[in-house]
Amino acid sequence: MTLTGGVIPADADSVYLDLVVFSTAAGWIGRYPTGGIAATTSVFDFLSGTTSSGATAKLGPAGKVTFVNHSSAAIDLALEAEGYTSSAVTVGAGYRAVQARLTGLKLAANATTDVQVGGRNGLPTRGIAGAAISFAVSGATVAGHLHAWGVGASEVGSLLFFGTSSTRASFAVVQPGTDTKIRVRNLSTGTITLYVDLLGWFSDQNLSVGTAQWSSTVALQLPQVGTGAGALEYAYVDNTGRLLAGYQADIDKQRQRDLVAGLDDR
Repeated sequence: MTLTGGVIPADADSVYLDLVVFSTAAGWIGRYPTGGIAATTSVFDFLSGTTSSGATAKLGPAGKVTFVNHSSAAIDLALEAEGYTSSAVTVGAGYRAVQARLTGLKLAANATTDVQVGGRNGLPTRGIAGAAISFAVSGATVAGHLHAWGVGASEVGSLLFFGTSSTRASFAVVQPGTDTKIRVRNLSTGTITLYVDLLGWFSDQNLSVGTAQWSSTVALQLPQVGTGAGALEYAYVDNTGRLLAGYQADIDKQRQRDLVAGLDDR
């Protein structure tokens, strides 16, 4: 199966995929670069019905990957590309591993919840190209699936199909939206318990920081020493974007000079 040529460039080294299997029997999926050694381990275990999970796949020549169905029944396999890696160290967003629970709550039928990703657990409030997240559902009384997308963006396709027999979990990379939040929807007719865990995040290498001009002066007075007033430190940004800082050791002497020059406005 050729995976490059669309959203995955021809020089990609590997891809990250959301795999969805529709099957009448349980089994597992093997995958390997086309032309390479056949896989003997599972990248994805599935049950009878609909099962989904995230997975990475190393690309072979011409951007091809071979998937093998290890079950007693034919399956329908759907793939959705969510990202890729490059062999060039100067290309792409850097990955930073973080482990933290973002939320655990009851989510009503067809309801949504917004989950804060940035600004906590050491993450910035901007420049997050994608968050690696584990989604888990338990306590479902009816089958359904989840959607997850960045707040302010368009709602996307399913990332996790769940049933009533056990806890189901899946992994996905989601780009946070407005206020670095993601939105999760319970697409079922029953209430579920939802767990969202952060596993890491990708930094946006193309983030640009604008230059502020003529900023207000910020001043900090240090603690008093003896009978004199404390020293004064201050800074501002000029019209070219330069940060200018000053230090005034004895503001009492400076005020005396200002009085002599008639500059005191009190």
